[in-house]
Amino acid sequence: MRDSIMFVLFDVPMGNRTQRKEYTKLTKNLKKNGFQAIQKSIYIKHLRNTVIYKSDVRLLEEISPKKGDVLTFHMSVDQFRSIKSIRGEKIDFSLLCENTIVL
Repeated sequence: MRDSIMFVLFDVPMGNRTQRKEYTKLTKNLKKNGFQAIQKSIYIKHLRNTVIYKSDVRLLEEISPKKGDVLTFHMSVDQFRSIKSIRGEKIDFSLLCENTIVL
């Protein structure tokens, strides 16, 4: 696999204190491991190879809350660059990887 962008999407309950702690644990661990939030429940990370993707999937399995949905997928950097922003401000992903990616 060439360079790619890994997406993590989640919808987790936050109805009580324990659930909010699990949500906080998830988001802090994602940031600690190089993910960048593009929305409150969508995080992305630049990957150099398949080994990193598999490692990050294992991390997600460990840190994901017991309830709710956590999904992941990856796409090539070229596919990511082809995403078109229809509404809102363009997102600057220059911190995501060496090559500036702006949507």
